[in-house]
Amino acid sequence: MSASASPPQSRRLVGSYADAVIVGSAFIRAIEATPGPAGAHQAAVLAQRLADGLRRAVPTAA
Repeated sequence: MSASASPPQSRRLVGSYADAVIVGSAFIRAIEATPGPAGAHQAAVLAQRLADGLRRAVPTAA
């Protein structure tokens, strides 16, 4: 499942049972849309948003 082609809710659902969610194309688009350091920053923001979404989807061990 591509993160760029699905809403956050779908990524969370897939992340709750899949080993991985493929998001590479979303990073490439973020960097291409804003060249230079700003593009790297956009990719970092995207990584944080994706990680936050997956953390909310996966229950932690008690």
